[in-house]
Amino acid sequence: ASFAFSALVGVGVTLLALARLHESNYNRTAERGLEAFIAGYPELLKSPAFLGYAAASALTISIYMAFLGIAPFLMVGVLGQSPAQYGLYFILPAFCYAAGNFLAGRFSERFGLDRMIRWGNLIVLGSAVMMAIWIPLFGLSPLALFVPMATVSIGQGMALPNCMAGGVRINPGRAGAASGLMGASQLGYSASVTTVLGGLGTAAATPYVVYTLLAAALAPLCHMSAMAFAKRARYQRVKSD
Repeated sequence: ASFAFSALVGVGVTLLALARLHESNYNRTAERGLEAFIAGYPELLKSPAFLGYAAASALTISIYMAFLGIAPFLMVGVLGQSPAQYGLYFILPAFCYAAGNFLAGRFSERFGLDRMIRWGNLIVLGSAVMMAIWIPLFGLSPLALFVPMATVSIGQGMALPNCMAGGVRINPGRAGAASGLMGASQLGYSASVTTVLGGLGTAAATPYVVYTLLAAALAPLCHMSAMAFAKRARYQRVKSD
């Protein structure tokens, strides 16, 4: 039933998008079609600024995706909670991610996307530190998992949309290719991380906590490198003009 409902909603959203959404890329290149779309990939992969934004977004979202993979096992298999209890706890990070998205939509234009990414990454890093302190000191519990994940979700909701916008703006003429490549890298990397963590076969949350700390620390570094390369590219364009 849940799959049928998801399919119906997906069809409805698709039809609504076809009817109401207009073209938003005003920097389209003259080339059209699948070949032109694929041709944009090598160009984007040669851009350090694009790779920085893509890496930052992949690291940030992988924390959430890995949580989706490991949390049911920890909640039901280790802590003895029921699936219904897991579902109730999961409302918290889902709501907080929506709240982070709201903040991104409300304040990104005012403060700029890079500042919103920076703030979001700091929230994610602080939340990872919270989890790393909470679980060793007070033991594994539903709150030890979901409270830090809720604040992680706020930071992700702020950072991820702006990471996508940052990657796309590097080459506006390749906006479609950039969006697709970033989305594919996020899902591919997150699936790899989830597979590795799940394959460890441990009943402890330690591998996930360690990875969360590592990813939360690396994401801001990738973002800073993206900003630096983007600034250098803008300077070189101005200098050449």
